[in-house]
Amino acid sequence: MRAAHRSVLEGTRPLTYAVSGMQPIRWLQRNFWVAATGAASLVGLLLVLSFSSQGDEIRIRLALWLYPSLLPRIGELQALEEENSRLKARGEQLESQNSALQAKIAGLEKESRALRQENSRLKEAVGQSPAGRQDRPAPIQASPQAAPVLQVFLEDDFEIPSGAWQAVLGDWVVENGVFGTRRGGSDLIALTGDAGWRNYAVDVDLVRLESLTSAGILVRVQDRNNYVQFRIRQELTAAYGINSVGEWILRKNGTDIGPTAKVVLGDASVLPLHIHVQVNGNVYMASARGKTSRFVDNQGFFPQGKVGLTITSSIGQSPAQFDNFRVARLR
Repeated sequence: MRAAHRSVLEGTRPLTYAVSGMQPIRWLQRNFWVAATGAASLVGLLLVLSFSSQGDEIRIRLALWLYPSLLPRIGELQALEEENSRLKARGEQLESQNSALQAKIAGLEKESRALRQENSRLKEAVGQSPAGRQDRPAPIQASPQAAPVLQVFLEDDFEIPSGAWQAVLGDWVVENGVFGTRRGGSDLIALTGDAGWRNYAVDVDLVRLESLTSAGILVRVQDRNNYVQFRIRQELTAAYGINSVGEWILRKNGTDIGPTAKVVLGDASVLPLHIHVQVNGNVYMASARGKTSRFVDNQGFFPQGKVGLTITSSIGQSPAQFDNFRVARLR
């Protein structure tokens, strides 16, 4: 079909060239049959353009043949069409990426809500449940003056095993200048001191505290089921950071009363954390990083007892460690 159209177009060229060289009337008189043939070719061409399924392409080719100056513009149009197709494909790609990002953001928001709900549930279960409030020691607002130290009972920097400690539960070990357990577990306890100690102050550095781990100082210890503990644990913040939190727990016959007198001690990753605990009469006080937590044991459960350290953790290896332990008698 295209070859036929091309032959028709080429057949009109003699007509164009001939007319340009003389007057139209004289040319027609001398070239009647040429003019007739050209006219017939033109009519045939118009008929083909009217009924051909490729009429658009043929008309473009005819326009280019008659007006060659259009060719550069058509090239520009083709380039614009290609650029438009490329931009459209890029837009579809960006739309797909945006949808994926929106789905990821929705997933993170859902996970965030779940973490907040879980944190609230744990706080309620540990610190705000009816069982936790039962017989809870009453916190006091007054700030008792620290009693003067009269005598140092024990100092241990854990450079070498001193033999002063009794491992009640857990594989406690002095290693690399610190004191702790090789493995995690629940309520791992090491004790020292005398059961007749009454009023005293305890100082210790907490040098390691892994996640899912709590560590504490025990005072007025009777046995593994009866004591008072100042516990350090970790707590998720509203901004998804982790703070160290201190709180008092009184354990009577294996049942925990508390926690109470909670105090936030700041970023859990900042160690060592120096802890000072003081028990004088029925008043218990603990301080760290300039923050203080106090409560009064109105029942007077334990008037005297040993001192200890405790760790609770689900971590398999060295979950918490202590250093620079000191206990001294108060007046």
